[in-house]
Amino acid sequence: MPELSKYVAVNSFGTAQLLEVIRDENLPVRKVVVASSQAVYSEGAAVCPTHRLVFPRARAVARLRAGDFGVRCPVCDAVATPAATPEEAPIGGETVYAITKADQERLVLTWGRQTGVPTVALRYSCTYGPRQSIFNPYTGVIAIFTTRLLNGRPPALYEDGEQTRDFCFVEDIARANLLAATGDRLDGQPVNIGGGRATTIREVAETLAAALGVPIAPVVTGEFRPGEMRALTSDIARARAIGYAPQTDLATGIARYLDWIRGQGAVRDYFAAAEPLLRAKRIVQPVAPPTPTPARGAG
Repeated sequence: MPELSKYVAVNSFGTAQLLEVIRDENLPVRKVVVASSQAVYSEGAAVCPTHRLVFPRARAVARLRAGDFGVRCPVCDAVATPAATPEEAPIGGETVYAITKADQERLVLTWGRQTGVPTVALRYSCTYGPRQSIFNPYTGVIAIFTTRLLNGRPPALYEDGEQTRDFCFVEDIARANLLAATGDRLDGQPVNIGGGRATTIREVAETLAAALGVPIAPVVTGEFRPGEMRALTSDIARARAIGYAPQTDLATGIARYLDWIRGQGAVRDYFAAAEPLLRAKRIVQPVAPPTPTPARGAG
């Protein structure tokens, strides 16, 4: 996340170069399926008591710093309840990763309309499974928490740990790619691919600790990450319409991931070294301490 120019060079510029080569060299490419991300949404959908389904704006840093982590209705500012997010939700993203993933899918879908080559953008939810990198400190929360627990360190929770994500096992992601590549019903569209179930980050940490037999509770760091979503669960109705269905639940997927990682020998906690850099570059920021309440009778 600290490497702004690298993300832009690889995701945005790299995708543009790839599409240019296919077009200019007249390569016999029959379809392009781009690996997009749920991160393209600024925030997950929510239900307002008055305005029903709404698409909240990204949470303001000032609110996060004050410890106000909930999502608000963009119309009346009432507290809203998270809901499954459809593809019609606004995209844009609030981190460099999210911005470049939005770039990628818009480039690919626009290029497809111009050239006539079928294209599909699959918006993956949090993908995990065997062979996910244990060396990259930004690879995904399950890998990060696992390497910390195996090194005797607690999983670190931002905000209050109650933020939710939609997790999807890698084999389900692979099946979705095959469906998109071999059929034409999704052509020209962005498509959510996920598990369709909300899981708190705290629950992920506790599930991993129990599965590993490492009795280390997660800790709330007193920090937050500007631009992060509070809650995102993918509405996967569009993918289900062509036969997609997640087949591996989180507990089973975690067990399979841990079976793999146990065979990797000693693993390092690479996230520990990355944490100071994240703080120095203000990618992670502290929640302000609560203002002390004056004692009664104080002048």
